[in-house]
Amino acid sequence: MKPHDKFKLIQALNLTNVMTGLDYSDDIEFVEQVAKLTNVLGVELCKIWEEMGPETKSTVYIQIELLFQFLLKFLADEYDDTSCAVFSFLSAFLSVLKKQIKQVGELSSSQREFLDSLLKVIVIKMKFDDESETDDDGEGEAEFSVMRKNLKSFFDIIYNIDSQLFTTYVHFAVLNTLANYEKAGNSFDWRDLELALHVLLLYGEAIKGQLQFMKTENEIVKLTPLGEMLQKMVQCNVTTYSHPLIILNFFENVVRYYQFFEVQPEYIPSVLEVFVDSRGLHSHDSQIRSRSWYLFYRFIKLLKSNVDKYVETDLLIIQAVVPRVDNPDESPLTKDKALEAGFSEQLYILETVELQSYLNTKLSEPVDVHTVLQLHHLIMAIGSIAKGFPEAPKRSAPIAPWVDILKQATEAILVTLKALDCYEIIRDASRYSFARLVNVLGIEILPYLPTLINGLLSKCEASELVDVLPFIGLISHKFNPSIFDILNELIVPLVNKVFVFFNQPPSGTDDVLLLVNLRKAYLNFILSLLNGGMDAVFIMNRPRLESILQSVIHYASDLSDIPTARLSFNILSKTLTLWGEQLQSSGLYEHILRICFEVPMKPSFNANDGQSQLVLNEISNILKIILSQKGDDFVKYLGTFLTLWSPPYDLDNFLQTLQQPDIKMFRNDSFKDQNHESNL
Repeated sequence: MKPHDKFKLIQALNLTNVMTGLDYSDDIEFVEQVAKLTNVLGVELCKIWEEMGPETKSTVYIQIELLFQFLLKFLADEYDDTSCAVFSFLSAFLSVLKKQIKQVGELSSSQREFLDSLLKVIVIKMKFDDESETDDDGEGEAEFSVMRKNLKSFFDIIYNIDSQLFTTYVHFAVLNTLANYEKAGNSFDWRDLELALHVLLLYGEAIKGQLQFMKTENEIVKLTPLGEMLQKMVQCNVTTYSHPLIILNFFENVVRYYQFFEVQPEYIPSVLEVFVDSRGLHSHDSQIRSRSWYLFYRFIKLLKSNVDKYVETDLLIIQAVVPRVDNPDESPLTKDKALEAGFSEQLYILETVELQSYLNTKLSEPVDVHTVLQLHHLIMAIGSIAKGFPEAPKRSAPIAPWVDILKQATEAILVTLKALDCYEIIRDASRYSFARLVNVLGIEILPYLPTLINGLLSKCEASELVDVLPFIGLISHKFNPSIFDILNELIVPLVNKVFVFFNQPPSGTDDVLLLVNLRKAYLNFILSLLNGGMDAVFIMNRPRLESILQSVIHYASDLSDIPTARLSFNILSKTLTLWGEQLQSSGLYEHILRICFEVPMKPSFNANDGQSQLVLNEISNILKIILSQKGDDFVKYLGTFLTLWSPPYDLDNFLQTLQQPDIKMFRNDSFKDQNHESNL
């Protein structure tokens, strides 16, 4: 339908008159449906306005204006679904308004009046509901966050349309709310105060360009509206309000508008006081603590030239929280204790350079618990700081100015690890930081890896090895083939360490589960090297290769853990593909062939189970690989081999299906029926 005809139809329907006479008081779903109708009608009228000629645009705009009352009504509705229903119309209309301004240069008085009403509705709609609970992590909170984000986009557009109207309203609303709070104190509704601080934060995000906090009028320097709002926020002590969102919004604002404190430095001490006392870094609320460490770090970094004078009075009292030893039988040097009290967030404030100077003075002294904890924290800090740098080139050495500094930090970590490798938290922190330094330093980190891995393995526990194996697998993949010589040197001590734990009988359920996880990590590590083209490290350490394959064969035949059995068969399949001819001269070939028939014949093997079918896939693949490598010799060998089984395999059927290209058909025909017979 042409725009002109569509407009005539809308005029004839006269839906605005119909909607005016409706009763909206009872039926929530009905109200939402009318809101959707308003949305469709408004969007269509906006499209028509854009498509019509200049002579008829004003007539179409009059029809759009008739919908304003409904747009505001539904946007302000207490039910968010109803409000969201008119978002498309609102977006389309604001687009129309921007185009009108380009054409005529300014808004009419009625348009400014509507825009002012619209801005008020948008801001009020951003307010938490009366029944909101800030500790609710459910779907409602997520939906409210999304709606606030959508409302912010309209908020920003209004600033672009009329910045003066926008600033006037925000300035009045924020100052009025803060003044009312100042009078009422903690009896004031936290939702109103949170909204004012949230709108203040959004105000700066809406402004494009340099933020202004001071202005000169008649040779008198004054605060801008933004400067006045920030001054009032600091002066009225909003941080004394006992609600986490108030404190967090305050911190977000002072960091967002840090430049205000460059021109008004007299307010810095009061802000630092809030950060470092029980309202911020030492708050009992974990949500506040967690966020305030990062925001404090940002505030200090952005204003470092302005906070020097406060270092001794305010900043030097800040220390990382060292866990208390409440239970004398419980070691504070465990990983969980070291990271308690939100220390992972405290990493933002620790300085990398401290570590080198600390090591030079402290490692020669007797080491106590607190020293170890502080070193752990500093090593973790290096990793956190390194994470923020860009990734190094894949094939060449990085040349960025920070590379040498981070290499010094890397050496400092290794010095600490060598001196304190008996502490698990030091080993864990070293691995944590290296995992992040790898991305920044690239191939420059390769010379440090042997020392690191030897330090990690020297006194590690089985639980650590579960994490160390995938770590080595990842760096092997990242630096393949450059890391080959390093890995070739380390593979034997690494496997030996794994076997030490495999040979220890478990003392309880926890140990059993730990060994299961270690077994999976070990097998995945082997598979990652085989898939990554690093199989030569096994061949070059052939004396250890046989024991590795024997362990894989053992786990392949253990049906108490089907996923691990499948993983083991997958490794055997890969080894046959890579080293088939070399394995033929050893007894391992016969062992692999034997378990390919033993496992499906076991009474505990359920061929109808999904995981078991995946095992059969791997077994079938192994047999077809052997057939492709040995041909008729393998067929003849099977003729003798299968007659030894009881019940005997159907040799003719087995050999026939084995030579079919469809591995699924071979699996189904060869093993399922045989497994059923063996279980009778």
